Amino acid sequence: MEPSFYDFDPSVRAYFETLPPIVQGLIIESGIKICTLGELQMVAERFKEQYE
Repeated sequence: MEPSFYDFDPSVRAYFETLPPIVQGLIIESGIKICTLGELQMVAERFKEQYE
């Protein structure tokens, strides 16, 4: 399943694709609404801290 949050901003998609697969999956499964690159970075860092 492709996340829809990065359809509107190429920088969000580019950053998302650099994340480890486990973090990508956790973000998708979480259902968190992400609208900006900053939000994605913040969420990704939280998941990285918990699972890496």
